[in-house]
Amino acid sequence: PISMITSTTLQILNLSSNAISGELPLLTGICTILDLSNNQFTGNLSVIAKWGNNLEFVDLSENKLSGPFPELTSQFLRLNYLNVSHNLLIGSLPSVLSEYPKLSILDLSDNRFDGPVLYDLLSSPTLQEIHLHNNLFIGGIPFTSSSMNNTHLQVLDLSMNRLSGALPLEIDVLTNLKELNIAGNTFSGNLPASVTKLSSLVSLDMSSNQFTGPLPDSFPQTLQSFNVSYNDFTGVVPVNLRKFPDSSFHPGNENLELPYSSSGPNPNPGRRGHHKQINALTKAVVIIACVVAFTIIVLLAIVIHYKRISKTRHTAEGSKVLRSSAVSGPASLVVSADELVASRSRKGSPPPGILSPDEKKSAASGGDIVGFYSPSKNSQFSWSPGSGGSSTPEHLGKLKVHSPDRLAGELYFLDDSLTFTPEELSRAPAEVLGRSSHGTSYRAALDNGVFLTVKWLREGVAKPRKEFAKEAKKFSNIRHPNVVGLRGYYWGPSQHEKLILSDYVVPGSLASFLY
Repeated sequence: PISMITSTTLQILNLSSNAISGELPLLTGICTILDLSNNQFTGNLSVIAKWGNNLEFVDLSENKLSGPFPELTSQFLRLNYLNVSHNLLIGSLPSVLSEYPKLSILDLSDNRFDGPVLYDLLSSPTLQEIHLHNNLFIGGIPFTSSSMNNTHLQVLDLSMNRLSGALPLEIDVLTNLKELNIAGNTFSGNLPASVTKLSSLVSLDMSSNQFTGPLPDSFPQTLQSFNVSYNDFTGVVPVNLRKFPDSSFHPGNENLELPYSSSGPNPNPGRRGHHKQINALTKAVVIIACVVAFTIIVLLAIVIHYKRISKTRHTAEGSKVLRSSAVSGPASLVVSADELVASRSRKGSPPPGILSPDEKKSAASGGDIVGFYSPSKNSQFSWSPGSGGSSTPEHLGKLKVHSPDRLAGELYFLDDSLTFTPEELSRAPAEVLGRSSHGTSYRAALDNGVFLTVKWLREGVAKPRKEFAKEAKKFSNIRHPNVVGLRGYYWGPSQHEKLILSDYVVPGSLASFLY
């Protein structure tokens, strides 16, 4: 831990991306740049009341800081950048955040702040970027045109909160706004035409809300990114928005029409009939192709079925030979635990990793234990898929498993009662609990002795990242004695690297419930 910084010459201190623990330093000396991000700092932010006014840049993101943001802090007369994102901070925002005279960038995202969004923040004459993504803010967006004429706000991110109500008519006072993100809330009502007067707007994301009515026309030509999917807009997409792909409007908005061309709402009747003929022909081709494909699949299934029956008979005959050999003379077969675990691997399951001695003992007793890591697509096995999950003694020596990859994605926790790193999860021994159409469940044992149930989702099961995070957050709030609590999730770089973490429940006995 760092108790205090007393140097009279040190002005720039960057200790980011280490494993420093303990509480924040009491004093910062004459530092102007202080970067303590991506460490293991704990405690609250009360110590910043004694930090010097020389600070211009403060980054405390990606730590384990908790508690509310203090009402009493240093005056921070020169502070330009403040980032406390990805911590465990709670409570309402204090008014002191809007009183720093030179603050231009404020990032409070990925915490648990609640209450309303401060009006003084949005009307600050110095703030240029406000990031409040993924918190618990409620209410609407507080705008008053009479007192916001001096704002220089360029980036406003309020996504993934609990904000509601209509988008304010006075939003056009943010004349310098370039990026507006209010996705993942419950805003409703019609979209005001004043939003099209944001002449500097480059990116607009209003997806996953409850907006209704038509889309306003005349959005600025500067707009490069646009997303209103998962709403209830109706009517026809304006001409100047048709340059954006269909994914900007759908899914959702079932009654919103996106014309294929910008020639107008009344195309030539002859061409309309021609398009109908093409559509009918396309449908016929698709139907015929589906029938042919189904026939081929059925034939392949029949062939595979007969091959398996033939192979089963062949295996039975081989077993008889082995039994006769056993009678004629004793023989021994030595199989290592590594080979036994490899022989129990299934197609589609993550390949086994490096086993510890304890795991080898469990493997020798019949348990499905694997090293928990991201599945390698290069792992190859010498037997064919038709052999199912069993392997004869002759095959055990032929199994080949490459070295496992490491978890390289991001691990998100939905409460503060449990914390560990992706590296700890990747080296945790895991036992297969069961498989389903959604993926495979494991019991993972962490270094600290905690057991978790880890659900490895099959490729294509997980929804897009924003929607996945939103639903996971909602599910974590469910409290019921018959529902296992969701503790977190892992989002990997590939489609097949999606994990759901939950409490491990020790399976009970039916007799304990009956007698």
